[in-house]
Amino acid sequence: MIPAWKVQAVQTLLAEGHMSQRQIAKHLQVWRGIVAGIARGTRPACRCAERAAGPDTVLRGGPPERCPGCGGLVTMPCLACRTRAARTARPCGAAGSCDFNERLELRLFGLDRTRYEELRARRGAEVLGLGS
Repeated sequence: MIPAWKVQAVQTLLAEGHMSQRQIAKHLQVWRGIVAGIARGTRPACRCAERAAGPDTVLRGGPPERCPGCGGLVTMPCLACRTRAARTARPCGAAGSCDFNERLELRLFGLDRTRYEELRARRGAEVLGLGS
């Protein structure tokens, strides 16, 4: 990964048009393929642009600071607190009840089917607090 200032320098030199891509690569000490990718527009200016831009995406950056949740010296947002919150969250929705009798459309036969049903029943009993 090359620094952002080098990407900007490549873009500036390409826009000026006085140097070839090979000369720009040699001048800035980067690979010629990187310069070509920037010229074509197929290489993003920074790697964070390649990440999926969904609501669950964590973009990390900035100096380390103390997390108000765990007190750790981390780069915010604190992934430890986020992981703990996800593990303690109930996966079954607001009601907190799972339907262990739902059909998953599995095609198991013989001993595989029997073992699956035993494990499914045991897991349902554990989650509902009926067994050990």
